[in-house]
Amino acid sequence: IDASHALVKTGAVPDAPGASIYTQGGSKDLLDIDQWRFKNGSVPDKDDIVNAYAAQYAGSGPSGPTTILVVGGDRFGNDGSAFIGAWFFQNEVGLGSGGTGGASPFVGVHKNGDILILAEFTQGGAVATLKVFEWVGSTGSCPGGAACPAATEKGGTLADITPDPSGPVEAIGFSNSVPVAIPGSCSSDWVYTPKSGTPGTLPTNSFFEVGIDLGALQLGNVCFASFLVETRSSHDVDAVLKDFVVHSFAPCSIACNKTVAPAEVCAGTSSSYTYTAENDGGAALDVRAVDDNATPGDASDDFCVVFPATNGAPCGSSAPPCAPVTLAGGGIKPGITLGESDDLGFNVTKDEVHVHDLHATILQLLGFDHKKLTYKFQGRDFRLTDVHGNVATQLLG
Repeated sequence: IDASHALVKTGAVPDAPGASIYTQGGSKDLLDIDQWRFKNGSVPDKDDIVNAYAAQYAGSGPSGPTTILVVGGDRFGNDGSAFIGAWFFQNEVGLGSGGTGGASPFVGVHKNGDILILAEFTQGGAVATLKVFEWVGSTGSCPGGAACPAATEKGGTLADITPDPSGPVEAIGFSNSVPVAIPGSCSSDWVYTPKSGTPGTLPTNSFFEVGIDLGALQLGNVCFASFLVETRSSHDVDAVLKDFVVHSFAPCSIACNKTVAPAEVCAGTSSSYTYTAENDGGAALDVRAVDDNATPGDASDDFCVVFPATNGAPCGSSAPPCAPVTLAGGGIKPGITLGESDDLGFNVTKDEVHVHDLHATILQLLGFDHKKLTYKFQGRDFRLTDVHGNVATQLLG
């Protein structure tokens, strides 16, 4: 892996106790997402997820450069074997509201090429037994226009694409064989208290992680917009599903085009340039479209075209992404300027303050720790800064 620098990473996504568990019989991995249901409730301690995460890396495989997906998390209790599932979805997947019988629906549907990883961590075993499946139950082809592999599982929606264990390592899963202390530099972002033991220390077999080589599975160019980690009753695709964490993952793609009409004009006659930018991926994107004026080496004559893009829709014109904000009073240090951009406001040139940093700083001034302040939405506790944000201490008096 490229020196452990993730191309995409979620950070630790917490799952509040007693929140967001699967319910009702339609919540099965072999059924489409819009048939899944959830509610607030509890599961056995060994099935209770505390944190989950996902990351994507560039790596080198037997056939050259490849893409590696890593997903993992921790559980509240370690008193029993763990059956873990992880989904990577090409579409946005989230939690809805309403429903009947105290059960609310998931929002989203599968797309051919979604990936399901099943891992069985036996009690006392540090290495997992893995299975990898590809969703083939939707209409149309699989990623890249390829024909989908034949379904191999009951229900006709999943194809077993588990790598040959006798070949190169293309999928691997493991659990911690000894207690592991969460590093102090991560303790505020990765908050963990086990059922029994020391807060901030992962007891044996409480942590799990799985990695797969997408290139080896012929899925190296597939973009996944969301991920989900779940606990299950068994390794079977028809198992009862228990706790879960669902979260956005990777922004995917945007298609841009520029045309001019008429292409040739006489002096003093105008032409019209038309720009189109469309999000053709599965997740909402914030993008910055810049015309380099046919001088890619000279940024001084660049100008912003469109910003931002919404899911499946054209971009809308707006201001450049860098914007000044004035703060006064309430503990702000007077007479200070923090951050600089280029002349056109396209790029930060010094001391970037992200919007998450700004929100974290405002909350600090109001007396709140942004890493501890949460609100409940769609069955999960969220931070106002999600899993990001640092207080801009330079601004504080």
